[in-house]
Amino acid sequence: MSKLRELLSQSIVAKVDKKDYASMEENIEEVLKTFRQMIEDSGDDLLKSWRFQDEFLLRFIRGKKYKLKSAFEKLQNNVIAKRHSYPEIFEVLYPSALRSYLDKQMMRILKHRDNQGSHIVIFKPENYDPQETLVDDLLRVQILVTWEMMSFKETQLNGIVIIVDGSGFSTKQIKVVTPYNAQKYVTLAVKCSPTRFKGCYVVFLPQVLHFGVQMVRALLPEKVRNRMVSFGSNMDEFYKLIPQSILPIGLGGSLTDDEAIDYDLENALLGKDAYYKDLIQ
Repeated sequence: MSKLRELLSQSIVAKVDKKDYASMEENIEEVLKTFRQMIEDSGDDLLKSWRFQDEFLLRFIRGKKYKLKSAFEKLQNNVIAKRHSYPEIFEVLYPSALRSYLDKQMMRILKHRDNQGSHIVIFKPENYDPQETLVDDLLRVQILVTWEMMSFKETQLNGIVIIVDGSGFSTKQIKVVTPYNAQKYVTLAVKCSPTRFKGCYVVFLPQVLHFGVQMVRALLPEKVRNRMVSFGSNMDEFYKLIPQSILPIGLGGSLTDDEAIDYDLENALLGKDAYYKDLIQ
């Protein structure tokens, strides 16, 4: 137990060595208890007044690789965004409120993971019509889908890869890629989220999309920025990262949509209104 106490003390102020991850996970209840005590001792009345579920906090703990100081800072950012910075985003962040936008299939979750165990989601801008869907609703859909993916322990530990399918992207979509919207997206999807983004791969990139990609990329933290790669027409390099054997035909893969897309997970999300409403209370 002395070794565990040493690890817990270290996790509050410093990075946890990779060799110690297994020990932290074996004692995850003690880790969670320590994290809750950090919240209680913080003097942050907003955090202390919030009713956090264990599984909610575990996403932050695992997403920050058991470094509790970093997990705490992410948690603070998340609560501040909900209550002060962007409350309008979270007020209707549950499936039934976003059903019509989810049905547009702008975000498609794949059944199969990459070689690193990362969960994969495809973002299809061509399915986004700014005349039918507000940019805030697009952002809500992205947050909701990635949060549902983070319900899996394996995803919390191994992160998410986003594939941006630029085919069909046009000038009507590029109009919403403003500095304000880009900053809001980075704040909510990256700075306030426990999600570990292991890669953002932009494929079939038309020239009109370059400006928007570079704008978002410039706002990202360095680690995430370095994981954002545009492939253009050089798909061979992309397939080294994401094999064709797990991709749908539309991305040059070998699977039909039924074989590639995780419809079960997408449908399960639609039935979780109570869970998501509880998160935003």
